[in-house]
Amino acid sequence: MKTKKHFSVSRRETPWNDNEMITPSQAYIKTVYQNHYFQKHSPLLKSGEDTFLNNYAPDKCPVCGSLHFHKDGKTKNNIQRYRCKDCDKRFTVITGTIFEDHKLPVGEWIEYCLNLFHHVSLSSDSRNNKNALSTSVFWLHKLFLILNDYQDNFKLSGTVYLDETYYTVIRKNVVKKTNGSKPRGISRNKICIVTAMDDHHVYCSVCGYGKPSSRRMTKVLEGHIETDSTLIHDGESAHNSLICEYHLKEETYTTKETKGLSDKDNPLYPINHLHFLLKNFLKAHSSFKRSDLTGYLNLFSFIMNPPDNDLEKVDYLLNSALKRVVKLKYRQYFSVKP
Repeated sequence: MKTKKHFSVSRRETPWNDNEMITPSQAYIKTVYQNHYFQKHSPLLKSGEDTFLNNYAPDKCPVCGSLHFHKDGKTKNNIQRYRCKDCDKRFTVITGTIFEDHKLPVGEWIEYCLNLFHHVSLSSDSRNNKNALSTSVFWLHKLFLILNDYQDNFKLSGTVYLDETYYTVIRKNVVKKTNGSKPRGISRNKICIVTAMDDHHVYCSVCGYGKPSSRRMTKVLEGHIETDSTLIHDGESAHNSLICEYHLKEETYTTKETKGLSDKDNPLYPINHLHFLLKNFLKAHSSFKRSDLTGYLNLFSFIMNPPDNDLEKVDYLLNSALKRVVKLKYRQYFSVKP
């Protein structure tokens, strides 16, 4: 049976690492297995990331914000180092970013991101990339920091589809009636996710528990729909305040009207298909903490939105990561005692 120990175990480990008395087959398995590991994880100095990172220069000191600094040699991994003239602290272009103190090459983020874009689970990614599962989880939450405000400035316009989908709370948080039974239908045991889309962008956000109220709906979509757009929706009453506030035209198609229609005949197919993709994405990470749902929705929105090419998306993330001073320490995230 697997325990929590397996969560952080290195993919380099074999049952015979500390055993000199092993059989020929065990020695062969160990050699081949570890060779695969080292092929995946080249030393930082040989990974080529120094050439990549040294093409970037910091805008300011990440410690005090001063604009006055100068070059001060290089690190052991050949990364350009700087010294601040005001606070006298030394730093590199990755100081204060998600790559600070990294042990694995930055280049490994490329395959990691590509896996996420294609709904590969974290456990599968950790096996494919020969990383501990804890590394895949930790990196995901670093991405959440980079994408934290990704959807903040989205403004949908023209023809806008709007609907809600729901995701169940974890079992220990399920609310029951006094007789011990679970409430039926859309209750507080369901997290409401508002989804909206136009011809260019997708927007997703948590909207409380159970069916949304007009107040919650307006707050979630505040500033995200252009005035005078056309709203295509299912007639949910919580949408009425949006329609009034943003002077929206509307096309309403109730569940009764669309039931049994083929995809090509269903006017709500675009938003229904978006829900299908979202559920598949969340299913790949089904054991996630519900408190992290906003992070997953930001990531899903990023996956669905331009640019369409996956490598261009990776390029965006790498550049965003190098420009943002956001740190997350491994011990801090997992609350590991020193």
